[in-house]
Amino acid sequence: MSEPGSGQPGHDDEPGHDDEPGRRRLRRFLPRRRWLRRLVVGMGTLFVIGVVAGIVTVNYVSGHQDLEPTASPPQPTVPGSVVDGVRFSDWYVQQGINLRRVSLAFPADQSPGEPLPAVVVLHGLRGNPGEIGIDGGWFSAVSERRFVAVLPYGVAQSWNAGGCCRPAQLLGIDDVAFLDLVVRDTSARPEVDPARVFMVGQSNGAMMTTRYLCDHASRLAGAASVIGTSVAGCQPSDPVPFLQVAAEADEVLPYAGGRTTTSYLFSSVDPPPVPQSVAAAALAMECAAPVPDLVDGAVTVRRWIGCRVPGRVRLDSIAGARHVWPRGEPYDATAEVLDFFGITPI
Repeated sequence: MSEPGSGQPGHDDEPGHDDEPGRRRLRRFLPRRRWLRRLVVGMGTLFVIGVVAGIVTVNYVSGHQDLEPTASPPQPTVPGSVVDGVRFSDWYVQQGINLRRVSLAFPADQSPGEPLPAVVVLHGLRGNPGEIGIDGGWFSAVSERRFVAVLPYGVAQSWNAGGCCRPAQLLGIDDVAFLDLVVRDTSARPEVDPARVFMVGQSNGAMMTTRYLCDHASRLAGAASVIGTSVAGCQPSDPVPFLQVAAEADEVLPYAGGRTTTSYLFSSVDPPPVPQSVAAAALAMECAAPVPDLVDGAVTVRRWIGCRVPGRVRLDSIAGARHVWPRGEPYDATAEVLDFFGITPI
């Protein structure tokens, strides 16, 4: 072995001896880097394809929304079933690429041709007709108060009410046109009194109700918004009886207006304060100033009088209530809405 520094290569100084472990590590690492690069490129390509496909889908859906009822006028297309004194059936409307479903609930003992009032009930975001029909007590109320409940389905469990809500808003779904067809079909049915067709909505469905009023208020005998507000920046096109039910401790749509962390995910606008939204509707109906509030425990009732006939406006605010359909004490929204519509227990 040569002495260190002698310049004569010994065993420890053989070329590449000290570098070999590093080279082996580098050879093991490089393939991994190549696979990583391929993975990143592949994911990036899929992302771009997804974005392009999404844009194409949105443009196609928003540009193809011709309404094609399954019959003229549409009739139930699913054989009816009877549960707890209520007869159910369904009919469908083709809107562009979306097949829209509408469920109907009638009193099982309704006589042929017996005209009853009808209520179009709009579910909330991520909800469905079955959920609001059961949890909101609408199915049981059908037999107790004798009316027809009409429950449409929103696209992807949402309604395009203007400033809310995704995905229907993002897709540009024309829910005003769809609901107008539903209302007109409902009014044409022999089981329905065309002079007594109403609409009520929950949350996103409530927003959709106020949006529908901007274009077709004259088609309804009354409307109600429950734990919702107006997000479209428009007002009723005609005077109509209107009830707003609001939860003062609402954690999703704050009573004082604005958006929460949750609502940023599905809304593109800041909802106005609930009292301000209702006052704007009252102003559009040429109502006088509201009368002094009536306070009954946790519930405060504000009424506007002197509205252009047949308009009348009321705001029921529930202290401590959160973003759920109010049932039972201290307030039963279903009973209050039906009373407001003049659909009383038999």
